[in-house]
Amino acid sequence: MMKAWEYAKYIVDNAKGKVVIENDEDWTQSESQKYELNKIRTMWHSKAPGSGAPACLIAGAIQSVENMGRDVSIAEEYFIEGMKAYSANNDTALIKFTSKIFQALNKAPKDKDSDYWSYEEFKTWEKFKKASNFPDKIDIDANKLESQVYWGWLGQICAGSFGTALEGYSRETIKRDFEKLDGYLKKPNSYNDDITFEIAFLLAMNEYGSKIKSSHIAEYWIALIPFAWSAEDIALKNLLLGIMPPFSGRLNNPYKEWIGAQMRGAVCGMVAPGDPLEAARLAWIDGQISHCNNG
Repeated sequence: MMKAWEYAKYIVDNAKGKVVIENDEDWTQSESQKYELNKIRTMWHSKAPGSGAPACLIAGAIQSVENMGRDVSIAEEYFIEGMKAYSANNDTALIKFTSKIFQALNKAPKDKDSDYWSYEEFKTWEKFKKASNFPDKIDIDANKLESQVYWGWLGQICAGSFGTALEGYSRETIKRDFEKLDGYLKKPNSYNDDITFEIAFLLAMNEYGSKIKSSHIAEYWIALIPFAWSAEDIALKNLLLGIMPPFSGRLNNPYKEWIGAQMRGAVCGMVAPGDPLEAARLAWIDGQISHCNNG
């Protein structure tokens, strides 16, 4: 069997020479560079896929870290400069200040006046379970179980299809611009990122059952999800680099206490009907791939 270094040598040794045509390709305009630059620009200004509402992931990252009890004043200064660079289409400066912001967020010192530090942080399921008061199991009529799970799943699909078109707008905007809404804003699209993550969970659950681990679900993320957003996007990058849960959700992730794990948590209740403790355990296992603590 060929070793990795042997294969690397093999492809070099067997490469056929190519006459390089002058000005064949400008390295700075390669597709890979354009792709990475576009991703950075998207972090500064983007639109929600379903609704077209404006979004700024960089601003969200700074706000999130501040909410986690950190002093983000240095990152705020870089943000102002980054906005100037974005407006001026100065991509070189934009890349520089994007990196500086993430550096500043990673090193942001504690804000001792923040309420965040007055609450306990739970890093393990066992510690969280011990401190929580889960209700007892609930008896469910077996004759109604299939129907209840079906309508729960269908209701989630319908709500997601309806809500996607309103994502990113404030309550005031929705009331002002959509007050007379009496149906879908557009033809419903029942498939979105929320559902994809839940399908990944279900496939892992089907394979591993009650022995399911975060790493099992993470493997299906890698197989099924080519692109993600905010906390899940960074977690996916970490997973592809071999960084497994819970570190995939904690490492270099300013969005780790956002609501992504909540959006996919409903399915955990559907596979553990009548058992709140087991549903919460599964939600923890799934959640720590991309989130921690409040997340």
